[in-house]
Amino acid sequence: MTRQEFIDMLSPYKGVEVQFIESNKYVFITLTKYIDYWGGASPEVGFYWGEQGVYVSHTDGLEPEALLQLSYVLKLVYEYLQKGTWK
Repeated sequence: MTRQEFIDMLSPYKGVEVQFIESNKYVFITLTKYIDYWGGASPEVGFYWGEQGVYVSHTDGLEPEALLQLSYVLKLVYEYLQKGTWK
């Protein structure tokens, strides 16, 4: 799976925008959900996939449904990233 295919897979989930920053040591993925017509967004959720595990930040403003969605996204990320690097 390519990085773009992964982004395309996640993007339909309630308007989530996915961004990647990569290095040879980690992948940092930021999810932003736009919630209004004025460009406002819910808190960004960022997580690092590194050698020591996954680190999640900025989840304090998320509603229970969004946290459930995030847990599903993290499951997808884990399944794909553990298979190797992005193409």
